[in-house]
Amino acid sequence: MVRALWERRALPPAGVAATAWVHPDAQVSAEAFVAEGCVVGDWAVIDPGTVLGAVVGAGARIGARCVVHSGARLGFSCRPTAPAQSGWPKAASFGGVVVGDGVEIGPNAVIEDGETRPTTIADGVRIGALAMIGHDCSIGPGSELVAMVGLAGGVQIGTGALLMGQVGVSNRVRIGDRAMVFGKSGVLSHVPDNGRYMGYPAWPRDQWLRAQAMLRHSTRRPRAARPGT
Repeated sequence: MVRALWERRALPPAGVAATAWVHPDAQVSAEAFVAEGCVVGDWAVIDPGTVLGAVVGAGARIGARCVVHSGARLGFSCRPTAPAQSGWPKAASFGGVVVGDGVEIGPNAVIEDGETRPTTIADGVRIGALAMIGHDCSIGPGSELVAMVGLAGGVQIGTGALLMGQVGVSNRVRIGDRAMVFGKSGVLSHVPDNGRYMGYPAWPRDQWLRAQAMLRHSTRRPRAARPGT
């Protein structure tokens, strides 16, 4: 009975809510659910079994059995410019966003359109609340990004990796398969397969812990000499 109740809650009946807006050129499966206030842009594709509570930009594709929570934004372009160039038009983005099957994207997460290729979220990925995925990123199957993770443009994450809360990754860095990056770390260079990294800048975990232990030891005050010694 508990399992049946949970399934009904997690997968609402298929259909498009009255306050949702779907572009006439979008393709929304009759077996998908589009929640109140959602926006689905032109040429977007929403596959069967997906529960959508987000804004989906033009040309984005979301696979089957995905859950996208309220406030998320999939597909937009943000091109920072120097102050003197603030009046210039943005560079066009043609890559779009491709989301695989069985993906969960948390509330208020943002996935940016690709520039030269799609920003790609593979099957089974879980992305936490308030995460930011930059343009041209690629996240491998089964990886998990916990809340408030930020990826700069072109980051590649392998299969089964785990990035804990508030991790930041510099542009074009690769996180290897089954790697783990601990919370609030800043990753400035590649992390190998099965790596365990932490700190800012992120180092192998064992090295970081040894360095912190040495730092604490070096800052301890020497004990005062006892009278008569």
